[in-house]
Amino acid sequence: MDKILLIGTPDFTSVGRPYLENTKVLCTVEENSKSEKVIIFKKKRRKGYQKNQGHRQDLTIVRINRIIYSPEESVLQNYKPMF
Repeated sequence: MDKILLIGTPDFTSVGRPYLENTKVLCTVEENSKSEKVIIFKKKRRKGYQKNQGHRQDLTIVRINRIIYSPEESVLQNYKPMF
């Protein structure tokens, strides 16, 4: 993955504008599946209208193997600890 919005650790947080430069996340797709079924039921009383519909969202389970982040020197110079 190349388009990373935010990286955070207990020591610092980096926020991209809109994305972080020099950052990559190496990951593996573990599983492609579907979520539980959601039932959508619509009814208008006294009109004889009933509609029943179901939906299952596609899910992808991803394992993060490694995060590669090499900030520029200007980012490190402006870093100030919060505590």
